[in-house]
Amino acid sequence: MVIQLVTLCDSDDAALSKLPCYRQVSSFVPLKVSGLAALAACRYLPEVREKIFTVLYKTINSPQSIKELQDAGKEAMKKVGVASGCGFWGMGVVVEREGLLYG
Repeated sequence: MVIQLVTLCDSDDAALSKLPCYRQVSSFVPLKVSGLAALAACRYLPEVREKIFTVLYKTINSPQSIKELQDAGKEAMKKVGVASGCGFWGMGVVVEREGLLYG
């Protein structure tokens, strides 16, 4: 399930719309917003922590991301503890409060 969430949140809308299960979807924004929140809830799974971080970081920093998705990515990052300045699960990643999360 987590890999499907990562794929949903990380894939571009044009690629997703070609898949049979998503052909009738007119907007992927609500699905991706929910997917980002679900990924934040999966933060305790060590085998996917890095993938989750990568998807959240990419969503927040991509110039192609819709503001609603960037905001959802920021909220997900806050939920997983990055906003506290403690890093990301011991990976040595520390995020500036002024830039990434509150910019």
